[in-house]
Amino acid sequence: MKKAFFLLSAALLISSYTFSCGGRDDRDEVRANNGEPDEILTLGKDEFWRETWFYYNAITIGGEPAGLAYEFRKSSGCGVIEDVYLYTQYPVANPDSVGTLMPKILPPTKNRNPIAPY
Repeated sequence: MKKAFFLLSAALLISSYTFSCGGRDDRDEVRANNGEPDEILTLGKDEFWRETWFYYNAITIGGEPAGLAYEFRKSSGCGVIEDVYLYTQYPVANPDSVGTLMPKILPPTKNRNPIAPY
């Protein structure tokens, strides 16, 4: 009886570890919905790691084509497994249309410091 209980407990422990530590990666879902990104930017390492995927001409803003950026970060998972999750999504200007698109994306202000965060 004790042996059966021990085996059942071990099986439940192993199965819960297997299902809870599967390693989630949101990049797979974004890739399935949008295809391969036009550009990938990876910065940092370990807990400061971030990866940004750029899709140009994904949306329109004010009749002008614009892009979308998806920023991914890592969270600590079980043991050495790390989950990659979608941290944020934001519109970006296409590299060839920055002059015409940026005034439509950024709010108009009189005294804007281009270095200061918005």
